[in-house]
Amino acid sequence: MWRLRPGGEPERIAALPADGLPNGLALNAGTHTLYVTDSVLGTIWSVPTTGGTPTAWSTAPELASAGFLGANGLKIHRGALWATNLDKGTILRIPIRHDGRAGSVRPRPPVCRGSTTSPSPATETSCWPPSTAPARSRWSSPTAATPSC
Repeated sequence: MWRLRPGGEPERIAALPADGLPNGLALNAGTHTLYVTDSVLGTIWSVPTTGGTPTAWSTAPELASAGFLGANGLKIHRGALWATNLDKGTILRIPIRHDGRAGSVRPRPPVCRGSTTSPSPATETSCWPPSTAPARSRWSSPTAATPSC
């Protein structure tokens, strides 16, 4: 992992395993921790933003691939990391404990806007399974089509 500051030189802050595939990133500014999903190794790594040795924050089986790529997207929301698993089509909520360790993984059903169940930050721009109906995402241009339920 590298830090790139405007006008500065690239600085290596951590070495992740060469046989992995770092993918999603989420920054916890309060604890100065960067979380990284690894789609091949089915791991969420934690790395201090100041640099150092990565720690396997979660290696829960729900993060593993089912043949292609596992843990993928990542977001911090309301005291938990929300991750997706590409192969399994799942959304996972992993509480961040007070001591910084990972809590138990809780698979969540996909939730779409307008649903009567609790919203999930991992489904703000898509849901599983996607329909073919176009919808406007707050992350896209007004003419872009994104999946909706």
